[in-house]
Amino acid sequence: MTADLVITTIAYGNQAVPLQQRPHWRPVPRCPYRRLKELTPTSRWFDLPAANAETLWETHVAQELGAPIPPAALAAQEWINAGARSAYVVEAWEGRQGVMRADWYGAGSDEPIHGLIDQFMAASEGRIGGFPDVVAFWDDGRISLQELKLSGKDALSAKQHQAADRLRGLLGARAELSVLEWGQG
Repeated sequence: MTADLVITTIAYGNQAVPLQQRPHWRPVPRCPYRRLKELTPTSRWFDLPAANAETLWETHVAQELGAPIPPAALAAQEWINAGARSAYVVEAWEGRQGVMRADWYGAGSDEPIHGLIDQFMAASEGRIGGFPDVVAFWDDGRISLQELKLSGKDALSAKQHQAADRLRGLLGARAELSVLEWGQG
């Protein structure tokens, strides 16, 4: 984690959780979107075809060297750097196949994220809506679940609050939920 990390709290579901802020993550709007559901365990995000940025785009984080990248990928890499066994980016609105590992490859069907998604969907009438953007699994059994929000442009939805409460019910004390707000600068 960086030295300029600021942590406060925010309501996420029926509890207050850490609000992590990344003001140094500079937003780059209108970056072509890449569908994570097209990833396989042998293909990388960089290999995916980019959508037409006029019709399907997202805001990425500027990089000192290289092209802008998705903020969820940076967040997943932060969890790995902090010692997580595995970390994933999940696209809830694209369905369960939209899962990328922190190393930019698609998640295999035998990876723990799919079991968690199965549990969540079973408790959600087959829906994945509201599922957090980034999930990390730790050797001690903890599961970090993080929702990302672009400062001034994005807010937690009712569906995301409901999902947070559902995940707490499924995982109990193992669940560590948080919100990461980025691009404040």
